[in-house]
Amino acid sequence: MFRIREDQLYQKMIKINAAATALEELDLDRELHNRIMNNIKDPKKLEEWKYNFSEDYYVLVKNRLERLEGKVEYEKLWISEAEAIILKSKYKDMPADFFDSIHEDGEDVDFWSKENEN
Repeated sequence: MFRIREDQLYQKMIKINAAATALEELDLDRELHNRIMNNIKDPKKLEEWKYNFSEDYYVLVKNRLERLEGKVEYEKLWISEAEAIILKSKYKDMPADFFDSIHEDGEDVDFWSKENEN
């Protein structure tokens, strides 16, 4: 379970980097779009081009980034607390991938699925 959480944390951190990069690109795109729109004199082009930048999409990406950051913060605390409750010192220094080949009965079984219940 601990290893799964670490993997999930790593995947979320990758998503945070991707969302942060997208947000930086959108910041630049918005700035350039605003400059173009402020310099347009032709009302027809102004109307035609005004939706070339989506403020709604920008907010969507920003909100996603904030949610991911919150999830990462929680995952880091969860991992920290999990490390703190490992009582036996022999388990504290185990290689990270040691338990990858050991599986408990019922592990990775979807108990919500109604398939094969009959």
